[in-house]
Amino acid sequence: MSHLRAHLREDWSPLYYATMALFLAATLAAAFALDFEYEYIHEYHRDPRQIPIYMAFYGVPWSFAVVCHAAFHRRLVLLRQPGLWLAGFAALLIYSVYSNFHYYADWIVANVAPEGRAFVYRCAANLLRALLGFAGVLLFWGAVDRRRQPVYGLQRGGLRLRTYLLLLLALVPFVAWAATQPDFLATYPRHMPGPEVALFGLSRAEVHAIFELCYGADFVFTELFFRGLLVLGFTRWLGPGAVMPMTAWYAFTHVSKPIGEAIGSVFGGWALGVIALRTRSIYGGVVLHLGMAWMMELAAILARR
Repeated sequence: MSHLRAHLREDWSPLYYATMALFLAATLAAAFALDFEYEYIHEYHRDPRQIPIYMAFYGVPWSFAVVCHAAFHRRLVLLRQPGLWLAGFAALLIYSVYSNFHYYADWIVANVAPEGRAFVYRCAANLLRALLGFAGVLLFWGAVDRRRQPVYGLQRGGLRLRTYLLLLLALVPFVAWAATQPDFLATYPRHMPGPEVALFGLSRAEVHAIFELCYGADFVFTELFFRGLLVLGFTRWLGPGAVMPMTAWYAFTHVSKPIGEAIGSVFGGWALGVIALRTRSIYGGVVLHLGMAWMMELAAILARR
C-alpha cells in the first residue's frame, strides 16, 4: 500500500484521474456493446492488415492517456518529444505483431492429427507468441535502453514474496465466486483434456500441466511488456506518468474477456504498474498474474467436474 500511496502523491490530479475513468468507462462499454474485437478486428485473423488495425486500437487509449497526463500536469513539452512517439510506435508494432501471430496454424493442420490440433494450437498460441513477444521486447531494449537499465524489471528489486502470496490468498473467495458465473465458465478453463489424451499417450493431468505451463509463458511476457517496457522503459519521458497510459492500453487487451475481468484489469494493471515502477522489478507482477491466472483455471476446472 505504501507504494500506491507514494505514487498517488506524485501523480494525483483529480481532473486527470476523473477524465481517464470516464474515458475508460465509455470506451470499454462501447467495445463490449459492439463486440468490437470479434466484429471488427478478428475479421483479419492471420492477415497482416490486422497489425495496423491493432496498432490503432491500442494506440488510442495509450495516446489519449499520454496527452491527458501532459495537459493536466502542465507538461505539454512532452508532446514535442519525437523519441516518446517513436518509442510508442515501436511498442505498438511489437504488441500488434504479437497479437496477429497465428501463422503456425497451417503447420499444425498439415502435421498434427485432427484429434490433437486444438491442444497443440492452444499451446502454440501461448508459447510461440510469448517467445515472439520476448524477442520484440529484447530488440526494443537493445536499441533504446541497453546502456540505461537492465532488461525491463528482470531483477528482484524490492520483491517480498510473502506479501504477494497473501494477496493471492485474499483473492481466493472472489475467484471461487467467479467460478459460479456462466460468463466465467464460458471462458475458463482455456483448455480441457480431450482426444489428445489418447493420441499422445498422455494422462489428463499431464495435458493440464503442459497447457498451463504454455499458458503461463504468455503471462510472463505480458508482465515484461506492460509493466516492464511500457512502464520502466517509458519513465525516461513520462516519469511516474508512464503508469496510466500503460493501464489504459492494458485494459483494452481485455475487451474479449468477461466484463468483470476487464474492469478488474484497470485497477490491477494500475497497481502492478505502480509496484513495478517503485521496485524496478516485474517479479511481483509475475507472481500475482500467474497465481491469479492459475487460480482461475483451477477454479473453472473444479467447477466443470
